[in-house]
Amino acid sequence: MSQPGTSPLEGRIGGTGALYEAYGGGSWWATPQLGLEGVAGYRYAKINAVNIEGGALISSSGEPVGVDFSGPYLRLGVKLVAKGIE
Repeated sequence: MSQPGTSPLEGRIGGTGALYEAYGGGSWWATPQLGLEGVAGYRYAKINAVNIEGGALISSSGEPVGVDFSGPYLRLGVKLVAKGIE
């Protein structure tokens, strides 16, 4: 927590790792102006060592801390098309 009148601590966070992604999707138009969109996929994204301000983030056991953003995902959307002005 920060004290009133002070700003929170800030630091640059970074790391490198591989990213692989596969997905498929499609659109269904209900009317010429309204459509629905759906996408499903899987993402593999893993960082083995997180760096903060140039130094590695280390766990209490002395191992570098990693982050795993891997997993399935689903995206749903609505498409709207404006009519042309005549």
